[in-house]
Amino acid sequence: MILFNILSRDLNSLFRIVIVISVTIVGSSSLAKAEEWVRVASGGFGLSEQVQPDAMVIFDNYIYLATSIVLPGGDKQPKIYRAAIHDDTAWSEFSPPWGAAGEVTDMVIFQDRLYVSNSDGQIWRLVGGSSWLDVTPDWPGSSIVHSMAPMLPRAGGFRLCAVRGGIEIWCGTPGGSWDRISVPPGFDGDPTIQNAVLRRLGRNLYLGVGGESAGSRQCEAWKLTTPERFMTSVDWSPVTTDCFGFGDELTWVSAMAEFDFMLYIGTAGHGAPAVVYRTNGSESEDVTPCPLYADCSMFALPPLLAPVRYGSMAATGDRIYVGTRTPSLPGELMGADVIFTEGDGLWEKSNEPGFGVMGNDAVTALGSERGHLYAGVLNIVNGLEVWRRTPALIELLPFMLRDLKEMVILKSRLQRCLFPPSPFCPFNLVPFSLVFEAIHTGFDKAEADNKDLLQEARKMMEQAQSHLAEAEQLAALADKENDPRAAQKLRIQSLSSLNKTIKITRFTLQMTKKALQN
Repeated sequence: MILFNILSRDLNSLFRIVIVISVTIVGSSSLAKAEEWVRVASGGFGLSEQVQPDAMVIFDNYIYLATSIVLPGGDKQPKIYRAAIHDDTAWSEFSPPWGAAGEVTDMVIFQDRLYVSNSDGQIWRLVGGSSWLDVTPDWPGSSIVHSMAPMLPRAGGFRLCAVRGGIEIWCGTPGGSWDRISVPPGFDGDPTIQNAVLRRLGRNLYLGVGGESAGSRQCEAWKLTTPERFMTSVDWSPVTTDCFGFGDELTWVSAMAEFDFMLYIGTAGHGAPAVVYRTNGSESEDVTPCPLYADCSMFALPPLLAPVRYGSMAATGDRIYVGTRTPSLPGELMGADVIFTEGDGLWEKSNEPGFGVMGNDAVTALGSERGHLYAGVLNIVNGLEVWRRTPALIELLPFMLRDLKEMVILKSRLQRCLFPPSPFCPFNLVPFSLVFEAIHTGFDKAEADNKDLLQEARKMMEQAQSHLAEAEQLAALADKENDPRAAQKLRIQSLSSLNKTIKITRFTLQMTKKALQN
């Protein structure tokens, strides 16, 4: 995790003078252009000392957010909290039994499973949505795991890769064997590298590195071209070796994310505005949102001060969102922007600075799925906050239509399991229910200009939900039935209720699509 740098004392008086001007500008211009955001958590989940979100991900209709707390004696203990998307104000702690393991460094989804790494060198996997399993490889030492990313060699066979302190990169199968691969020239054992981010674009792996403190080194980014057969050879090529020409003024690669077949790279530093670049693997392009910040001037008045950190990224639908930190005094309302682009080089602000809350200094984590977007916000005064962007119904509709097709496929699989019943083909409604819940939640969380349409759609989805509940009850009774014929009859009845669920959902989506197109 990159620690945030407080502005030098020489600038403190300037920022205190312009804070009133800042609030006036926010109230007149930025607020009018902001999208709608709703706060779903505040006060550090009841512990004000939990100030910074370290990672966030959406998995199986739950939002997972990682933070940490300082224990007596100075050790840090990572914490994970989660909430269901359909009830995203009800958060509860759901941490692995890892003890004082520092901080969560990354959360990734690999082969439909959630993995979490920490600064104590551990990797944990979520099991069945109800427990955690330690899948830390048997690698030497207990060095920090900076970041993780899936990798697909050209010969096939996904592997999870992890970058450790040192710098070391290991790739393998959680619970199976791992292999160490070479790193870019000069990286092995480089003591100045204290931060690393690992991400994938297509079949290629990208590594971004930075130093420990501002100005301690210049950031770098490298691309690993995957060999035809994994582990036969590795070929690293530089994306930048001097932080895109800014040298040690920009110390970190703070975030990377794939969007529209490009990899976006966010930086952070001290002494110069941060930059955003994107690469397709062969060429890189400066896409820094300077038009939003007085041409990236360090001397503009708030809220036009150029960000010193583009620290979180998440793609959703036809946009990529970026969380920022602009120069501010701790606890003052100047930082914590969320901006977005549709890939055309034009950027817009999504929220008002700091979400309108004093003390919100930076957006340090973003999580997205199916058009839903959540932002984790650093607040050193009152504890971290979580905000949810309200999506437009038309944004979610493509995801909903795709989920409807998945519901039909899952129902067909369940139907094939009935004739004849097979122990290798269980009548499991959970996958179907998860997909339906995603559609149902979409209607609940979305907004539309046509309020009557949205209200009617929500009523119809409640009817569909009642049929699904009936199907689940019948399936549960079938599982308890000792008579195979009686059990099969109950499952057939359950399948009939699923058909009703699909029928109502399909009609609701068709009605919605037609209304939105008019």
